[in-house]
Amino acid sequence: MTGTVFVETLFQIPGLGFFFADAARSRDMPLLMGCTLFYALIIMVMNLLVDLAYGWLDPRIRYGEGGWVTSRPRRLRTT
Repeated sequence: MTGTVFVETLFQIPGLGFFFADAARSRDMPLLMGCTLFYALIIMVMNLLVDLAYGWLDPRIRYGEGGWVTSRPRRLRTT
């Protein structure tokens, strides 16, 4: 997500990263806090979606008690 700050500043593309860098240069604290909060919310939502998708796509993962993600125990082969 923070790569947008570099790319938008380098190529002068208006976007959230450009506004974040511009706010940092001009010390616009409300805009900095708003951009930081927005980035944090996006990262939290993406982490939640990845966790849910991982549990849905991988059949070895199941949700146990207390919301912890656990994998099913494997049986040892005895010959």
